[in-house]
Amino acid sequence: MLGLHFTRTVPFRAVYLHSLVRTASGEKMSKSKGTGLDPVALNQQYGTDAMRFCLASMAAPGTDIVLSDDRLASARNFANKIWNASRFVFGNLEKADLVGAPLEKLAAPEIRAQAPYASGGEISLIDGWLFARLATTIRMVNEALQNYRFHEAAQGVYQFFWGDFATGTSSG
Repeated sequence: MLGLHFTRTVPFRAVYLHSLVRTASGEKMSKSKGTGLDPVALNQQYGTDAMRFCLASMAAPGTDIVLSDDRLASARNFANKIWNASRFVFGNLEKADLVGAPLEKLAAPEIRAQAPYASGGEISLIDGWLFARLATTIRMVNEALQNYRFHEAAQGVYQFFWGDFATGTSSG
């Protein structure tokens, strides 16, 4: 209200109230009770990306977040899976270029526009399916983020990456 009063402009259009974060035993985190966790220590132990993903994936409206070592470790494992898969993809892009797979057939137009590598040739059925799943996931995640449904966006990314992409890359 002070921002509006002094600047005559609306300082923000939306306010997001997040879930209450609780300890693994269900207690409300509180500095005075000594039940709070040190976010710096957790980031050092599990990684910042894992911490963010863990909190976002459990941020369903109207529910509390029960933060535990198991959930943070699971989020860290997911972040590691993304890192390893990315290394796999970038390490194999040159191989794809050598066999002549066309970028135009690899992905939806909005994905192709942001691709760092060009390629040419035919694409396999499984790769076409994977890129179709990616395009669907991107649309779903963008819609979830626009509607402040962070847990749905995180779940969509998780389902695609762990269920579709990582399964496909590990088998072939």
